[in-house]
Amino acid sequence: MSKIHITADSSVDLTPELLEKYNITTLPFHITIGDETFEDGITINPDILYKKVKETNTLPKTAAVSMAQYLDFFTE
Repeated sequence: MSKIHITADSSVDLTPELLEKYNITTLPFHITIGDETFEDGITINPDILYKKVKETNTLPKTAAVSMAQYLDFFTE
């Protein structure tokens, strides 16, 4: 097992092919619209995001991946 593993949050602008080629793991940042919170790329995608923004007339807020999420990931 390698001692080095590249990670990034889900805002990284890399293609799925590059993520796979270099074994880069992304962790989702959180997107909140109104009283709903989603995980980027897991429970929401751009199409759903744009639809919800249009429906609610509310701009989304984002939150970075928490230290606890990174600790959980690297503990595995």
